[in-house]
Amino acid sequence: MPPDGLRFYMIVRFSTMHDSAVFFDPSHRRWWWVKRIGTLLGLVSVLIVSAWLVSLFTVPLLPGFHGIPHRQARAQYILKRDRERLLASIAKDNKNRRAREAKGPVRTIEAGNSIVAAFYAPWQETGLHSLTANANRMTHLLPVWVHLSPDARALDLHDWDPILTPHNLDVLKIARANNLNVMPVFSNAQVSPNGSGV
Repeated sequence: MPPDGLRFYMIVRFSTMHDSAVFFDPSHRRWWWVKRIGTLLGLVSVLIVSAWLVSLFTVPLLPGFHGIPHRQARAQYILKRDRERLLASIAKDNKNRRAREAKGPVRTIEAGNSIVAAFYAPWQETGLHSLTANANRMTHLLPVWVHLSPDARALDLHDWDPILTPHNLDVLKIARANNLNVMPVFSNAQVSPNGSGV
């Protein structure tokens, strides 16, 4: 049988643990506060979410546009910007065209009104370099772009075709920049099986 002192200690320990329960609230005051704070937090969260949803589906008005909706103002701004760019590009093209027309179709050479012409053969690799180096001293360019077909019933334009010969576009740019008269050469020469012209 245990001593009396030990038995007393166990009784006191048991009664102390039972009386000091942490969540035990016989007056229900804590539960009243928990319900009120939870309700308040729920209302605040509902108001915040509602305001966020309303802001998603409303179109804000920009200040300074006198009631013009944002989408219309943006569309008007884009149209105005594109129109200004287009007008500037047209003005630049007109200025360049007037400058080319003012030069005249044939430029005057220092020695007099003479014609300085050169042939351009698209199959020669050095032709483009030679044209670039001498275009400012020329008045006419004679590219060999047009041929008679072998059956003599049509024109053969394979030497002109920019897809087959992309350097032809560079030739035109150089000619326009130097105000050259471009006069394509019509050729009826055919290449024989041995490689010589016929």
